[in-house]
Amino acid sequence: MEQICATGLATLGMLLGGGWLPQLRELLLDDGIGDSGVRGLCDGLCCSTATSLRSLYLASNQLGPLGAEALAAALRRGAMPKLESLYLGDNRLGCQGLKALAKPLRAHPTLQVLHLDDCGVGDEGVASLVDNLGKDDFKSLQQLWVDGNGLTDISCAKLVTALNAGDLPVIEELHDPGYGLGHRASQVAIEAVYAALHVRRMRNAA
Repeated sequence: MEQICATGLATLGMLLGGGWLPQLRELLLDDGIGDSGVRGLCDGLCCSTATSLRSLYLASNQLGPLGAEALAAALRRGAMPKLESLYLGDNRLGCQGLKALAKPLRAHPTLQVLHLDDCGVGDEGVASLVDNLGKDDFKSLQQLWVDGNGLTDISCAKLVTALNAGDLPVIEELHDPGYGLGHRASQVAIEAVYAALHVRRMRNAA
């Protein structure tokens, strides 16, 4: 099944890359397409292609590091320049996959919603996402989902640092960084994240 999906998705990628679907705003793929399917889709996306696409749903697709690297390469080439929502939840990205994606995700100018829940990304992955953010990183981000990854107090502290420094924008929704795998983060650490988010919101509203 995955091989058939990969062939069809390679064709879809070519259509998107060739500008044959100029009105496509949402693309939902949730049938376990795997790394090969995502790679087939992304290989056809060139610089500044799929300009109409606003939402890409790749959740629950058995997507791992190889697929993440293919998606990252497409984003680095400037594909999907107006993407607003990216759903990657319930995949097996791991820290390696998130590290590959972190830089192009941070730099994407229009990304508002980022789902990374239940992806096994761990503290190291979160560090690649929020450490040493530049002034233009995540400039449009409004929702960040990192729950279900079994993050520890280390990730919570990194989120607090980014929020207190003003490096992260005023996020409207930040889904429980400590949820999953037995709540590995302490309640104190989780509450510190939400306190920092509240202060950030109040500071911005002042």
